[in-house]
Amino acid sequence: MATTQKLKVDGRSKRYKKNTMVRHTLKMGSKTLTLIKYTDKSNTGSPYWQAKCFIGGKTRQKTTKEEDLKKAEKVAIDWMADLMSANRQGIPLVNTPNRFSAVAESVLKRMDRSSGKSRHREYGKNQRYIYNNYLHPHFKSVLVGNITTPVLHKWMGQRIDDGMVSLDIEGRNKPITKPALKRETMLMRMILRGAVGYLDRLPDMPKEALREVDDSSSTKQGDRILFNSVEYEKLLQESRKQIKEAKIHKDKKEQGNWSQTYHARLYLHYFIILLANSGARTQEIAGRLRHKDITIIDREKGKKLPDEKCHLKISISRESKTGARNAWVRSGGYFAYKKFCEDLAPNHKPDDLLFPHTPRGGLKNLLVRANLREDRYGRRRDSKSLRHYFIQMCLARGNDIWDVSQQVGTSPQVIKDHYSKGYKASQYKEVMLDTKAISVD
Repeated sequence: MATTQKLKVDGRSKRYKKNTMVRHTLKMGSKTLTLIKYTDKSNTGSPYWQAKCFIGGKTRQKTTKEEDLKKAEKVAIDWMADLMSANRQGIPLVNTPNRFSAVAESVLKRMDRSSGKSRHREYGKNQRYIYNNYLHPHFKSVLVGNITTPVLHKWMGQRIDDGMVSLDIEGRNKPITKPALKRETMLMRMILRGAVGYLDRLPDMPKEALREVDDSSSTKQGDRILFNSVEYEKLLQESRKQIKEAKIHKDKKEQGNWSQTYHARLYLHYFIILLANSGARTQEIAGRLRHKDITIIDREKGKKLPDEKCHLKISISRESKTGARNAWVRSGGYFAYKKFCEDLAPNHKPDDLLFPHTPRGGLKNLLVRANLREDRYGRRRDSKSLRHYFIQMCLARGNDIWDVSQQVGTSPQVIKDHYSKGYKASQYKEVMLDTKAISVD
């Protein structure tokens, strides 16, 4: 228990009659915590209270970043308590013990650096928003080594007691959704992974709250937001139609930047086809895939393959969500890539990016134009829906779940949980009744 002494002028300042410092002391058991602050008569410009103590054979000092004495006391007491706790456990002492907030800041800085490069430009900003509103208020004063499974359950219990509301951009409360709650737990897991070395083991993440969220938008109707075959064909037809319109305006040299619009629509068209024929994640293709990562396969044993057998082999970067892998692109993607090189990159170099950016705005406008922006449950489609379409089509063709998982870079369990739910018996009838049975000895 800390006990305080009266605020007084520092002894050395009083001795030399300079009055450059004031001192405040607190008793922390058998030890003394000293708070000092420089006055206006000092040459030191810092307005903050400094905390000093003697632990582990050394005098240690840390700024509280507080000008108010009461607030500075609280920061200093927490700081010294952390040092004393670490000293008892034999942990090497540093002026800034490994609080959750310190580890979180290092993880968030890495996220900021990846924003606009390997991640969306708003990625770091969005993660900081989640941290500041839902993680920091609960864990700001906690040593990361003290975060265990019961502590995480207590945190999630508090979220449930609070009614599990989230904040919109304007700070207003709104009911939380399952995807939003998953983002909180995912960020917590990433921060704790950044604390490996200070934790005996990674604690188990609480999952019970996800079952208590009444989120109609996440109702499992095949679970993933995708296209069916008719909708995908409609999307391509509408894309070809808008490309044709832009070309007519461009050729007539009408007012407006129709040349740029024409190339943007071609870019979007080939982007859609490549995603829908590979099942790759958007960020694995846009901003990462280079021409040198693509191998054209249209000949076998010196003979030209039939059109439906031509395909591509692409090397996914190790910076992707699940690391490096090779993936195959169906014949539709093969012809799209050939046309892409002919129309948009005739003089490309091996190190050139295939798609330097993700055409989010163009895709959104195309979906609205084709009346495909939302599925029948009111959920909005985006570029990820093309990946979900590819996976669903693979299952409909009777491809093995393991093979599909290796192609798209995820686990068989994810395929089973999120895609096979919408898999109808009629879709695998021919595979099940195939007379070419494998004999088992």
